Amino acid sequence: MKKRNLFLLTALMMMPMVACNANGTSTTTAESAPAAVAQKANDFAFLTQMGIDIKDLTDVKRVDDLTKAKGITLTAEQRAKLTTPLGEDFVEDMGDTDIIAVRDIDGERTLVFYRIRTGDGAHAIMAIYDDDGTPHDAILFRYCHNLWPVNPETYEDNLFRELSPVFEFNGKKHFNVAYTLKEFVFDPATDAKGAPQWQVRWHNDYDIDNRGYFVLKEQKEDGRSGNKSAIDEYITRNMKYASLDAMSTYDTNVMDRWNKLVPEMEAAYREDLSFVDMHLNALFDTNPTRFLRWMCAHRGNENKMLPYFKKGSYWYGPSVEKALAPLTPDEQQYIRSIIKNWKQ
Repeated sequence: MKKRNLFLLTALMMMPMVACNANGTSTTTAESAPAAVAQKANDFAFLTQMGIDIKDLTDVKRVDDLTKAKGITLTAEQRAKLTTPLGEDFVEDMGDTDIIAVRDIDGERTLVFYRIRTGDGAHAIMAIYDDDGTPHDAILFRYCHNLWPVNPETYEDNLFRELSPVFEFNGKKHFNVAYTLKEFVFDPATDAKGAPQWQVRWHNDYDIDNRGYFVLKEQKEDGRSGNKSAIDEYITRNMKYASLDAMSTYDTNVMDRWNKLVPEMEAAYREDLSFVDMHLNALFDTNPTRFLRWMCAHRGNENKMLPYFKKGSYWYGPSVEKALAPLTPDEQQYIRSIIKNWKQ
């Protein structure tokens, strides 16, 4: 399993859980041509030309249970053609792959929603493609839907907790990924659930920008209710950190977000800061060149990730050397000065 996904599971498993988703105005002839272009119908040709019949999968608005969603299983050839260009960070983690939805973005771009079935459950990849099948960006979400007893030894009071993710679109170019954690009385014999004694919802909002990139806009907790004093703060904290492991390949907003969170993480994990290293290494793995460029643009004290990068314990290897190639000479010199210290 790719390290980035392992870190996400590690963060989630720190919870006490068992093993594991027309305005009507007239136009002139000259005005009508651009309008026709803007209203171009997306025929999803690059998918149909590969023999993928998507007539029943033309849109997605909400996915409550990734494991139960209807899908079209791809052949090995179809999967390779569609997913190999996304990069090895995605391909290494591929198992049996289904397309569960496609979505028109702007007439010329298509969002493809994949379900990946592996030995440890299911997760999702969303990717944006041009109308010829060239990918713009991709984002991976670990899907973890669990129900577990609060007291696994005694099942005292039949108290259970449930973690439920939801993918939801609000318009063609905006969506959020929400995780709801709740505690309630549950009778396993009848599957009867009582009203939540408490629940908390955490979500990340994303836009799809004009480049076809998934851009993190906001990360926040909302929907907290019930007996708030009973909610374990470390659970909601870990939900926040783990959810950020679902990130765009190119968006730099997630870099800014991680940078702001480092002091909070240091306070939370003061006895084991290797956990901070692991999270930041997962960020590096997603797109090493993006990571290095961001480091070069933030060389001062405001860069809270820099001390971890300078340590080098998780970083040095061929991926760093390869990621240096697109950088400017000044950027390369700066990064190499850090690498030099790793080797000492």
